[in-house]
Amino acid sequence: MSFVQTSVQRRTMHAPNSLGMHPEAARVLAMRGVDPALFAQRVGAVGQSAHIETGALSGFSLGQEFNARPPVPGTPAARPQGGIAALASDPRLTTFLRGLADQPHDQIRSRFKTTFGLDPGDTVVDELLLQSALEWKNYGTLHARVCPVQVESLQAGTYFVYDRAGQRQVVDSRVGADGKTKVVSRRVSNSTYTTQLRSLSGAVNRVSQALAAGLNKLSSETEFVMDMHDREMELEVADALCNTANYSGDNLQTLGGTAKWNGGAAADPVQDVLDVLLAIPAEVNHCVFSDLAWSAAQVNEQLQAVLFGRLKATDGILSPAEFAQFFGIANVWISKHLVERVPGTVSRTWSESGAYFGHVDAGKDMLTHARRFRAKLPGGPQGIHVRPWFDPSTPMGSDMITVTRQDSAVTFVGSDFGAFIAGVRQ
Repeated sequence: MSFVQTSVQRRTMHAPNSLGMHPEAARVLAMRGVDPALFAQRVGAVGQSAHIETGALSGFSLGQEFNARPPVPGTPAARPQGGIAALASDPRLTTFLRGLADQPHDQIRSRFKTTFGLDPGDTVVDELLLQSALEWKNYGTLHARVCPVQVESLQAGTYFVYDRAGQRQVVDSRVGADGKTKVVSRRVSNSTYTTQLRSLSGAVNRVSQALAAGLNKLSSETEFVMDMHDREMELEVADALCNTANYSGDNLQTLGGTAKWNGGAAADPVQDVLDVLLAIPAEVNHCVFSDLAWSAAQVNEQLQAVLFGRLKATDGILSPAEFAQFFGIANVWISKHLVERVPGTVSRTWSESGAYFGHVDAGKDMLTHARRFRAKLPGGPQGIHVRPWFDPSTPMGSDMITVTRQDSAVTFVGSDFGAFIAGVRQ
């Protein structure tokens, strides 16, 4: 006789324990070396403020701080006195701009120096532009959180990780008749990476910069170029981590029509996530949904019945914080990032119908699911090179900014440290 489970029975089976966690999730968390009680305590301490909304990205991050660079009023101290930022209200600007259209570039450059007492190139400070590139952050992207960048001195090389097989071996420790003890050692495995030069340039016309010098356009252009780099990296990481071909065995779940979370008659999202937690042999500390995929979790009756109101008062919408506490996942991200894979057609960068789970360790040479390697380039820290230069092809010329990095493709350091649930949404 087959055993028939009712929806009430399934909800009772998945009821949270006294810590607000699924009992099996708590057991798996403890098995991975994390105290469930301590995890729940941390959630309770920051849960009221940890649900963040940052425009293109929202989610729950346990104890993670976002260090935004505050705007600095006025002219930067490093900018030379009399530089182009001071020209906006200078009466000499009107005299200089009069009749420029028919003059060749060399005459314009000479006239600029005669009028203002400095060369146009004197108004560009390399250090400020490098600072703009390094301090720039896009709070709508996730790639650096789930796929850390490791800076190396070589453009191509070998990275090493400790072989996990050594952790599973059992060695007889009894001392033999000769009185010697056995020597044990950790075995190291290795693989290779190759980086590729990636570079983008931006331009600021000097007539425009002179007319609106207070906008600090070249620095803004540097940040724009970094944003274009960041968008490319986000797409590459999202495509790699959401590609089902990169997973095998229990690390990939493909849900059929009746098992999809938003309306499938046999949908069981709690068990789906528990299976993922067991498949990854390390603490699952990051989870990524697109907002479309997350909507399938929000309307699922099982998750609604189990999780609503467990962590904090809600407005009837399942929150990432409740999901994080219940499954013991420290960082749950809901990405709203958009991309045009085909010109004119906008889609989500992250999977619109799947969810990613993984163990992430940003430490150098630490075992993590995925990582990018970046070769150090001369002239700038963190492997980012910023070079300003001048293009004389326009009537007054343009200040150009080129931002260069040399990165590898997404490298799966620990292939079984990540998992993907495909088809959560119809």
